[in-house]
Amino acid sequence: MKQVSQILTKTFIYLLPFAVAVIFCSQFDFMESIVKFPNLVLLLAVVMMAWLVAGIYFFLALTFNSHYRERTLVKLANIRERDEREERIVGHASRQTFLIMLAVLISLFALSTVRYDFTQKTADDSTRSITIGHFSLFDLKPEMVTSNHGGVEHQYQSYSIPLSKTGLLLLMVGVQLAAFKLTARREIQRGEAA
Repeated sequence: MKQVSQILTKTFIYLLPFAVAVIFCSQFDFMESIVKFPNLVLLLAVVMMAWLVAGIYFFLALTFNSHYRERTLVKLANIRERDEREERIVGHASRQTFLIMLAVLISLFALSTVRYDFTQKTADDSTRSITIGHFSLFDLKPEMVTSNHGGVEHQYQSYSIPLSKTGLLLLMVGVQLAAFKLTARREIQRGEAA
């Protein structure tokens, strides 16, 4: 299982620049001419599917597997804990990072609840409108997107995450606080058991 995990992780990481390049290039009209080469289209589809499957595994494992998260993110952050001094440094840096990110999330949450609208009509029918304050946890309005490729107009609706920006930031603050408290409680219980 560990080898499959390593293969999927490396597949996701190594194909990431390629996937970003393909997604970026797909925005341009010249990519429509690639349809003339079915083998190339098949190869791109297989590579993108492999990257997508590896990406799903990568994010699920980061979220739910503590050993995988520890191993992967420690390498990514280049954290070294060879002695007590380095452990203390990492602990202090983690605490400061947690506090900084919590402050940023709370600030973004506060800013996401503020909305200022100003409406003004013509001089004959002068109407002024000011709206301050906005608090919505859900944002279920679809976004209508219209694109025009080669004289053919395409329309589709895009639904983003059902949570609004405010709800998403509130969720992130809650998850970070809950994770910190849970981790601290586990460490205390391990210390008492030892």
